[in-house]
Order: sequence, then structure tokens, then C-alpha cells
Amino acid sequence: MAAQVLALRKQHETPLSMTALAGSAMRYSQKDLSLRGPCIVYAIHRVVVMAVPGEAGDAELALRLHQELSGLPTRRRRSPSQRDGNCDSPSADVSPSGSGAPLESIFKKPRLEVNDSAQAGSLSSDGEPTNGGEDEEPLPERGSGTWITRRQRSPVIPDSAQVGWVKKSCSEPSAPSNAAPLQGADRGKPSEAEPNLGSAPPDLEQEAAARVRKALAVYNHERLHQVVKEEERVKADGGTKRPDLKTLQAMRKRKQILHDGKKVIGHFPGVKVGDSFYERAQLSALRLHTPPVAGIDTLAADKSPYGTSIATSIVLAGGYEDDVDKGETFTYTGAGGNNIKGNRRQGDHQKLEGVNQALANSGRLGVPVRVFRGFEETSGNTKVRVFTYDGLYLCVNNWIQRGISGFDVVKFEMQRQGGQPPLSSQQVYFVGQRGSLPKTMKAADRPGLISTDISGGRDTIPVCMVNDLDKEDAVGAPAFEYIARMDHRQEEGPACKCTNPGDCSDPNKCACARRNDFGFPYVEGGRLQQTGQGVVYECGPSCGCGDNCPSRVVQKGLSHRLEVFKTRNRGFGVRSWDFIQVGSFICEYTGQILTDAQAHECDDDSYLFNIDPTTDGFVGEEFGAEASISKLPQVEYSIDALRAGNVARFVNHSCTPNAVVQSVLFDHHNPSLSHIALFAYDNIPPGREITYDYNYKVGTVIGVDNEEKVLDCLCGNKPPICKGRLY
Repeated sequence: MAAQVLALRKQHETPLSMTALAGSAMRYSQKDLSLRGPCIVYAIHRVVVMAVPGEAGDAELALRLHQELSGLPTRRRRSPSQRDGNCDSPSADVSPSGSGAPLESIFKKPRLEVNDSAQAGSLSSDGEPTNGGEDEEPLPERGSGTWITRRQRSPVIPDSAQVGWVKKSCSEPSAPSNAAPLQGADRGKPSEAEPNLGSAPPDLEQEAAARVRKALAVYNHERLHQVVKEEERVKADGGTKRPDLKTLQAMRKRKQILHDGKKVIGHFPGVKVGDSFYERAQLSALRLHTPPVAGIDTLAADKSPYGTSIATSIVLAGGYEDDVDKGETFTYTGAGGNNIKGNRRQGDHQKLEGVNQALANSGRLGVPVRVFRGFEETSGNTKVRVFTYDGLYLCVNNWIQRGISGFDVVKFEMQRQGGQPPLSSQQVYFVGQRGSLPKTMKAADRPGLISTDISGGRDTIPVCMVNDLDKEDAVGAPAFEYIARMDHRQEEGPACKCTNPGDCSDPNKCACARRNDFGFPYVEGGRLQQTGQGVVYECGPSCGCGDNCPSRVVQKGLSHRLEVFKTRNRGFGVRSWDFIQVGSFICEYTGQILTDAQAHECDDDSYLFNIDPTTDGFVGEEFGAEASISKLPQVEYSIDALRAGNVARFVNHSCTPNAVVQSVLFDHHNPSLSHIALFAYDNIPPGREITYDYNYKVGTVIGVDNEEKVLDCLCGNKPPICKGRLY
């Protein structure tokens, strides 16, 4: 929990004129690129990755994207700081732990059976693929809410990486003849007349990533809200719950779809290889892959810069029996003829038309497509669908052959483009095959193992500690007493009289649920619906509802397999072996209770955490509402995890966090001694480091000599996302 994620490596881009390129080793010319008029070509690591028509002498790729960030996490007066004792000296050639390719490769997605992505559908009149028969229902009225999330940074591209399309057996893509220079507010936003075949400069990528995080925040908030609405609707009228589609409808109605609903060709600004997304509707909300069912996303001929329909992305999720996935290459089965609602076998012939023809056109033109692989992941006790972005692939061949079930199928040979970060997901296998489930991971099998369980059996799930970074034998588990859960020994609060656990989710029946500012706080397996309500009240030991009550989450302890690991320059950090859904409980922050006066006398305040129940939470401006904050007393106590604590003491800071702090009460009702719980602020894939914002204010930390303390921030973000200092 020491310093933060270190700075992202700076890529070196150079805007080059056509004259400058003429004599270069790349041998690209205006004629080669089929550009009409002046253009700007960006070279990254000696590979041309993007060509954009523009004004003569214009040295910009596009104007900077509008930064749209959500509010700061929970407010605290004093928090755990970076600890010099657990930190190595910063190095300029290292990448962020928990988000770089070396760590992500340890936790590669297993071969799993999935059936979520049938490639059925065809082009509609407006160029959008059909959704395979899913009818959109009228959108229910939207209620209030405050849960907002941010995107976690994704793997950093190594210095040797060359991002962009690489010519294979197909011709190079031609730039659009009808493209006009972007003007005003439209500049910097990808358009359907602007192929984007490589990554943008780092500063533009950071601001694009901020836009992606903002859109994900809106989606995650709205979806948790729609879960409640759908449960009420199905209970009253029957039918099937589809909070994902309702969320998509709501965002369309409020015009919150990313990039104004326009599709992006090639590289998607702000999204990097290894980024994971929860369910197909989330991909659609970001315009990464728009159809909710079909596996091929396309751009119609009248909207395509190439004058013919092309494919923009495909999803590979085991929906077709004729797919063959080898990672860097795979054979993809076209759309049509699949028995989606039955045995998922091929039941009719496919033809090279519609979306299949669009994918073939992309191969002929040399236009790469984005590829997403879908997997089932375990999040606590819940199975979830996760889609991982694996980069740009080029269709190098296509043909028609007789398939396994005896029908003609269109086959596409897909080749991953060179110079991209390593794959973070493994091959996808047809759902009818067995034996592809991963073996249970054991701590004893982890490289660099320090301890199989630092909790010594005190926590509900073992927490292992590893050092897979170096071979320093002296690096061992820090000496501290493990406390799985805080025991404040306070008088128990009022109990609900519910005897049926299901009643505790109804504020009209449960007294505990009524104490929450926004009603029952949890949805779908114990996920926090929203923050900003001061304190979350769970049912307690005196309540009659029992252990199966849906209002008992934090008190049950860990539900995900967590691992403490050594980082490159921030001591130890925390990551998960399991996929953690947004809103899920991660762990409680434990330690010794100190009064405010005792806390001010501490020589080492590195692990101090104020118990501040007046948490603001996350309030999105787009919802026009502020969180309700209970009138609670000022901070009276702090938690000191220096000599006693749990896994939470190792969680590091980030200016783009994926976890959030929430005060929770269950064994008593004294808000000054709330339990401090960490919840997922975003979907966190296995192997991604868990972080939260310590939320220091620069200039507010004073040492024992009454001098201001200064500590640099190493989160890897540039201003204005990062202030440059932790305090």
C-alpha cells in the first residue's frame, strides 16, 4: 500500500510530412496510401500506424478529447500513505505492477465453455446488424442513484512494441476519398470516415481513456439501477430479466453512448489490449462492438469510407462448432444457420453475403478488425461473462466449405497484427467440448511463494503472498498481527424482526433496510448498488433473518481469492485470482483502533485510516442529483494497520482506482466506529492490481517538525488526472 502505480512509459511519436517520408526506409508515399490531398502520417517506433487527411502543415493528429471524469472517491482527512520501508527506488524502465503484460500473462484466461455470442443477424436498412430477434421493450422511468465507476488502466505497451496494421496477403487500406478535415469540437473524436489503424499519442490516449472510463461509469451505475427495476417488473408481470438491454436503451435515450453513437474503424482510442468488459451490452454502449447477439459488427457501404461494407469487430466466444482458435491465428465461422436456441449446431447453409461479405471486404482492403474473446469467469459464487480485447486482427483468407454438421459454412482465416502487447486470453473452444475447465489454482504452485496464507487460517479464504518479481531471499512477509474483522465491542443496535431472509431486501418490511438512505443497498449476489449514503446498514447478529439474508455481505468476509504480491517500486500490492464484478465487496480495512488524539501522536502514520462515515461517494453530474449524507459526528477514531491488520493494508493508491471505500454497520450502530470496506469500483479481471484513491489533499500532511511533507505520485497518469503529488 506504499507508493502508486509508476508513470506510464512515454511512446515516441513524430508527425511526418509526405516529403519527409519519401526518402525514409519505410518507403510510404502519398500514392501508396491512396490519400487525396495533404495528410499527416504518424510514425510510432518506425511503423506507420495512422493516416488522417488534414490541412497543409497541420501537425496535429486531432484536437484533444474533452476530459470527462467522475468525482473523487470517498472523502477522508487522513489515509494510509506510501511507505518508504516497503518501497524500492523508482526505476525509469519498469511498468506498473498489476496492469502490465508480465503480470497479466500469469493470469491468462482459461479455456472455458461459453455460449453467449451466437453470430446470428444481418445488416439492417441503416447499416446496423440485427440483434438476432431481441425486441427492445419500452424503457422504464429512471430513478435516482449515485454509483459511478472508472476504467482501470490496462497493460502498458512495451518499449519494443510496434502498434499498427502490418501488411499480410491483402492490399493496404485506402484512406477515404470523402474525408474532410475535422473542425471544432468534432476534432479528436473518431468518426466513420476516419480509419484509425494504430494508437494515438500518449496524451490523447490518456484523455480517450478518460472518456471510456466515464462511459463505463454511466453504464455500471445505470445497470445496477436497472437490476432493481427489472426485478420489480418481472415480479409483477413475469418475463425475463434483461437489465443489460434496459441499460443500453436508457443510455441511447439520454444520448450517453460513447462517440455520439459513431463507429470506430481499427484501434479504439482509450482501449488497450487486455482490457476486460462485462457482458455484450457494455461493449455496445462503448461502440466497441454494437450488436448484442451477432458476432460480426459492420459498417454499411453508405457509411464506410471505402465505398463498400466492412467489418469493424468480431466476438469469438465458442458459439460456433467450426471455429478453431490458436490465439495469434484463428479460423472464424461466418454468421447464419446456427441453432441459437437449441443445440447450437449448424442447421442451415451459410452464404458469403451480409455481414460475412463485410468481413471478407475488410480482408480484401487490408482493414484490421477488433477481436474480443468471451469467457465465463467466477466472481465470488457467481458465474459471469467477460469479454477481453485481444487487439487488431486481419482477415487474410476466406472460403466456403462443408462444416461438421454437414452444411456449408463461410470460414475466415484471421491473423493477429504484429507489434501488439501479448495476448491476455487463451483460446476459445466450442461449448460442446468438455475438459476445458481450468484446474483449481493452488498457492503452493505459485512462483516466488512466500506464504500460502498470511492470515494463518483466520480469514474465510487463504491469502497467499508471493514475490515473482525477483529472487531476493530476504524479502519475506512483513511482521504484523492478522485481524480478519474488526470487533468494536459496542452495544448491539436495533434488530429487524424478519424471519424470511427474502423480506430483508424490502424496506417496507425490514427495519435494517429502511435505515439506508437509498433503500436496500445490495443487488445480484451482494453487489453494492450505490455509494454516497453515508453508512450502509446490514442486518446484524440479533436479527432473525439468518445467515442466508441478502443483507449480510461485509460481515461474511472474503469471497474472492486475493494474493499479496511484490511490486516493482511500491512494496507489496494486492490482486485477485478471480474476476471481481463492479460493486462487489473485496475486503475490510482492519487494524488497531486509536482515538483522534492518539493518532496525532503516532510517529509512523503510514497505515492510519480515519473512520469517516460522512462519505460523499460518487455522484455523476449527468444524473443531476447529489448523494444524501447523514448528519453524523466528526471523525473520532482511526484504524492503525501498522502492527495489526489484514490484506487491505497492502492495497496501493491510484489516481484511476478500481476500488472504493464504504462505511458499513452491522454488529452495532455507532457510525464513529464503522467498518471500513473496499468495494469494486469497476470490473477487475484476474491479475489486475486492486487500488483505491487515498484522497490526500496536497499541502495537508505535516510532519512532527511542523514541516509540510511531500510525496510524489507514481500512478502513471499525466495532469490533470494526476496532480503529481500524493500529498
